[in-house]
Amino acid sequence: MQLVERGEFNLDLPIAQQLPQPLDSYEPYRDKASLLMQDPTWLSVTPRMCFNHTSGLANFADIEPTGQEDASALQAWHAIPLFR
Repeated sequence: MQLVERGEFNLDLPIAQQLPQPLDSYEPYRDKASLLMQDPTWLSVTPRMCFNHTSGLANFADIEPTGQEDASALQAWHAIPLFR
């Protein structure tokens, strides 16, 4: 929150716009980020939404009990009827 107070971080600007490069170009996050970036809501998700747990994005770490996140996991997530 100190970064916000100093004006160095914006809670209401989408995360995708604040990153210096696309999320899936960061090696440690490449696999999961590729799935996340397929979600159409990704481009509008702000840090405030993440802090409030209101982004609507899937938690890919928990979708597949085997840890095998893939496109079918994303499809399964989108098949769940949620209030979006």
